[in-house]
Amino acid sequence: MWGRALTVIPLLLCLAGPLYAQGSQSVQLLGRFENLDRDRGYAGVSGYVGADGREYALLGTRAGVSIVDVTDPANPVESAFIPGRASIWREIQTFSSYAYITTEGGGGVQIVDLSQLPKTAYLVNTYNVTVGNAHTLFIDPADGYAYINGASGGPSSSRGGMNFLNLNADPVFPTEDGVYSLRYAHDSYVRNNIAYTSELGNGFSIVDVTDKGNPQVLAQKRYPGAFTHNGWLTDDGSYFLTTDEETGGHLRVWNILDLDNIYLAGEYTAHPSATIHNVYAKGEFTYAAYYAEGLRVIDMADPTLPVEAGSYDTHPEWVTGQRGSWGCYPFLPSGVILISDMETGLWVFSFDGSKAGRVRGVVRDEATQEPIAGAVIRMEGNPAPATSNSAGEYGIGYPANTYRMTVARAGYNPYEVEVTLVSAETIYVDVGLTPL
Repeated sequence: MWGRALTVIPLLLCLAGPLYAQGSQSVQLLGRFENLDRDRGYAGVSGYVGADGREYALLGTRAGVSIVDVTDPANPVESAFIPGRASIWREIQTFSSYAYITTEGGGGVQIVDLSQLPKTAYLVNTYNVTVGNAHTLFIDPADGYAYINGASGGPSSSRGGMNFLNLNADPVFPTEDGVYSLRYAHDSYVRNNIAYTSELGNGFSIVDVTDKGNPQVLAQKRYPGAFTHNGWLTDDGSYFLTTDEETGGHLRVWNILDLDNIYLAGEYTAHPSATIHNVYAKGEFTYAAYYAEGLRVIDMADPTLPVEAGSYDTHPEWVTGQRGSWGCYPFLPSGVILISDMETGLWVFSFDGSKAGRVRGVVRDEATQEPIAGAVIRMEGNPAPATSNSAGEYGIGYPANTYRMTVARAGYNPYEVEVTLVSAETIYVDVGLTPL
């Protein structure tokens, strides 16, 4: 909703405001799990709900997959462990009562029967007919296919694209119905037989996979600085969210309503020097595993200005580097959020659903009233500044509270003001900078 106008007075004194060292008030740590008896090092995480309603985290480790009962999130307990080939990469997805596991260690796709949890789980097959190593996978439960991504070594039939494994007839013994082999697919998201492939330096493609034997590219989006690592579609299908896995790589929000005119609608960063890893959309929030910046919950109510609504930094001493939070899973019915941390294992969080607040406005020259481009807007506690555009317009946001906001531009006196952000509202603060 559009908010109310705000009258502000420049401040002369520093204001005491909220500074959250490790996490915001809206995100609470509920529990942790790490098995120090096995090889340390963790990768992806997924979730599963048993027939009895119990909830599980499926945690990739260097040595296999740990299946952890998180029904009582304060006391996670390992129910089973599925050994696999040693690898720092391991991803898991589920279909029916089975888990499917890919790894760069080779050997094919492991298939695990989860139906006997919490007593046990066991490996029932390894599909290796057309897949050896694979980087990631995505399973669309609606169409019953596993999309195996980045299977580049023998015996892969996709040359690093996507292998389409049909799970419908027999989930334990899938069959391959086709491949996408035009470009390397690092990751994918599929809905209604449309695949959105993350292709690293090639950006992303949108592919019609209705006919698995003859996939058709509907659009491809390349963009400067692309290293498109993963992506997720918003619930309404209007926006595709991508992550660039490089220093300074962040969340990009693409408007895809017109495939002939895909354009960047908004961006979010937790910190200008940080690296984002994986992102997942659910309702009006996006959940990111942000490597050294931990869990980030992003308010997407205004996709042109995504802003942070909650956070928990699993390593507050780090900012840069591809270390820390690898995977995120926000889809369990209880609402708990799972994070896999590369060094410290499974973290379980709650998020109270609080919407963020936003500030928009125009920065002008106080003397001429001309708009000022390139002014830097900083909000206390938020390490990611905003910059005014060619029309002097800016937008920034953070969890609801009172903050000190500063506006600076070379050649002008700095401007400082107290702003009170209101949950789910946008306030307007126009700024006049006085020339030096």
